[in-house]
Amino acid sequence: KPDAARAVELAEIGTERLSTPMLLARKIEAVTGMPWTRGWDRNDQLMTNFHILYGAIDSETINKRLSVPNGVMASVQWRMANEVSCNSTATDFNKPKDARTLFRKVELDDFPETDSGDSIPAAVSRIKENIRYLHAHVLGQELAEDDPEIERTYRLFLDTWKEGKQLLAAETVGTWLVWQCQARLNPETGEELPEDQRLNQDPNYTVRAWMAVVTYLLSDYEFLYE
Repeated sequence: KPDAARAVELAEIGTERLSTPMLLARKIEAVTGMPWTRGWDRNDQLMTNFHILYGAIDSETINKRLSVPNGVMASVQWRMANEVSCNSTATDFNKPKDARTLFRKVELDDFPETDSGDSIPAAVSRIKENIRYLHAHVLGQELAEDDPEIERTYRLFLDTWKEGKQLLAAETVGTWLVWQCQARLNPETGEELPEDQRLNQDPNYTVRAWMAVVTYLLSDYEFLYE
């Protein structure tokens, strides 16, 4: 039996295993409110294009499931995190606040700083509150307001937002979101929304800053493993 000091060292070590494609697909839909699907037929990516690449079996030529990720699987994880955050962020913000899955504590006009660089404490508080909510919702982490991980995630949001504002000012990037990241489709039916109900542009770079946060959390070990 380990002594007290060794028990503390081993406290975070368990029997975690890589989520199977089916389990990960279910987790993605549960935490974002929408599945990671192919555009043309709305079939789940992890059950079609990336099923075998992510370590699944086909009961014919592949009979042993991979439990340790390789380079290809790591690339699938990174692509998933990027594409799911792209697909889900504007779509979630496009819903009424009480119907959202990811952004229940914040609005797109909650900016951390003024144009002159002064902090906006009330907005910063709401942004951090939503970050705490995302850590709990996506990763199951119940973190205190002053937890270092909350501050790290907030810095990611802030640095992305500030860099984006600079790019917008320099006209290096535009206000329009790339097509795949726009909220222009009904997430349940895949049908086009009316023009006045779409979220196509990101003039203050807040959509893209929140996309960076969602990507960060979806690529976390605690999301990808059980």
